[in-house]
Amino acid sequence: MPLVAYGFVKLCQYYQHAGSVYAFVGAARARAGVVSGIGLLGTYTFYAVVTSSAAGLLGRAFLTQAGIWPDRRRGCSSARRLTRCEPT
Repeated sequence: MPLVAYGFVKLCQYYQHAGSVYAFVGAARARAGVVSGIGLLGTYTFYAVVTSSAAGLLGRAFLTQAGIWPDRRRGCSSARRLTRCEPT
């Protein structure tokens, strides 16, 4: 981690910029900037999918515990809750 921070310090001294990694890579090589942009887009998309999935799972668990959302899978064992169970 300190090595990465040192690299950013040196880049900020050479390129007078706010510190955007995309801008640093784009200044070094145009194609590398495009590749890093596509990588960032993929990363942010993956984060959005994982975060919304986790929020949905936790929200359903909370609403079920609070009694607001009915649990229609009571006949399933707890080990099979990750798979589809038929409603009882």
